[in-house]
Amino acid sequence: MVVERLEWSSPPYELEVDDHEQRIWQKLAPSAYESSITHGFFVSLYGDTVWYIRRLVEDLELNMVLEVGCGTGQVLEGSSSLLKQTQPNDIEWLGIDINPKFVKHCKTNGLGGVQYFVADATLLLAWSQIILPPKERRSLVVCVNNTLSIMREEIRPTVVHQMRQVAGQDGFVFLSYYNGEKFRQGLVEYYAKNPQLCGTFKLEAQDFHGRNLRTSTGYTSHWPFEHEVESMLRCYGIPVQDILEVKVVGRGIFAVVRGTRAVDQGANIYSASAKL
Repeated sequence: MVVERLEWSSPPYELEVDDHEQRIWQKLAPSAYESSITHGFFVSLYGDTVWYIRRLVEDLELNMVLEVGCGTGQVLEGSSSLLKQTQPNDIEWLGIDINPKFVKHCKTNGLGGVQYFVADATLLLAWSQIILPPKERRSLVVCVNNTLSIMREEIRPTVVHQMRQVAGQDGFVFLSYYNGEKFRQGLVEYYAKNPQLCGTFKLEAQDFHGRNLRTSTGYTSHWPFEHEVESMLRCYGIPVQDILEVKVVGRGIFAVVRGTRAVDQGANIYSASAKL
């Protein structure tokens, strides 16, 4: 019997996913996404996010930052560049995304200080146990700018729990969502102007009370209020004492929670196949 190790690199194929939103994201062109966020509505949110990551790394004396759903890499590249001005270069920067085109884009256009991988967020712990060599870490695992809300609702607790385990008992998780108070403005100034991302929609048909967007492609997005974010985190099974901060920051809602002890996932790391 030969035990084959799963390789988490940049495969020449696309990961198989059964979720509609993830399929949309997986096939999205990097150039279309990048151009939509480097101008206009979300520029201030990306600036706030980079500043917040810098603050967390410096204040908590962290030495690894891992972004789940790194997109075209602006947050990681901006944060790492900013921290190089004040911090030594011993911080590890890593990003994963389910879209191989995005990861290729990041590797091609990055400044060289960040490692990028194709990976599925629902297998984050197994991925980390394969990719990350043993080392004493104080980690920050981030999933920002409503990326978690793109994922299927029933898998979000799994993703957040694995993020906490990868962060570990000495680490932290940073999540950010689009601010529900800016929902109408976001639809008019961002989504309506960028139909190439998620499809067209009729403004009058949207759920403004629930702050839920649905486009012609089936893409959905929920913009929560501050109190909703804390409620969701508690529903995910995070103890209230581990929810350190939930607050509105401009066009986003930022949440910080403690990491937790990792559970051995050896059964998920290796796949075995018998060969005679």
